[in-house]
Amino acid sequence: MTNRSRRVRGDAGFSMIETLIAVGIMMVVTAATFGLMDPAQGMFAAQAQYADGPASAVTHMNKALCRRGLESRFVTLMFGIIKDGQLTYCNAGHNPPFVLGKSGVRRLEEGGPVVGLLEFAPFAQDTVPLDPGDLIIVFSDGVSEALNAAGEEFGDARLEEVAAAVRDSSAADIVERIVAAVRVFTKGAPQSDDITCMVIRYLGTGA
Repeated sequence: MTNRSRRVRGDAGFSMIETLIAVGIMMVVTAATFGLMDPAQGMFAAQAQYADGPASAVTHMNKALCRRGLESRFVTLMFGIIKDGQLTYCNAGHNPPFVLGKSGVRRLEEGGPVVGLLEFAPFAQDTVPLDPGDLIIVFSDGVSEALNAAGEEFGDARLEEVAAAVRDSSAADIVERIVAAVRVFTKGAPQSDDITCMVIRYLGTGA
């Protein structure tokens, strides 16, 4: 889900891609200026299906964007592959998503800088185990950095608290609750950025 802001020049969105071996791939992209979202998603879709893992895909996309010479444009993204009970991911300068499960909260921080600024920037990947029922929550900074009338940020702690309170609900309902919580928190203040959130519930290898 994305709620657009009229005040920030940027784009935010998600892409869901399936490979021929039915591996789930998720990506969140935010662009520093309008008009980069569609080319970035198309470019990444092409890279993701043939790269040797998330870090490789992000590395190739970073070089491709840098060589286009689009001044003052960059992308933050989170790219993950869910396979055989594991999530392998690369986080390129994005607000760290988190896995919420019975064992608590795990932040997905491994990766590198934003994409499109430094052609030879290094990117790394990490793998975390998933248990059936675990939630993967990906969001834009318009969620965690949403400001109330007093200038206070919504923050990661509130986001985790809201998600934990409704963790047994459907993924769609959890997204709705998160967005509703942000709206209540920011009541009386103008929306300063896009509010984008995606929730994935891992059902297990046999699901």
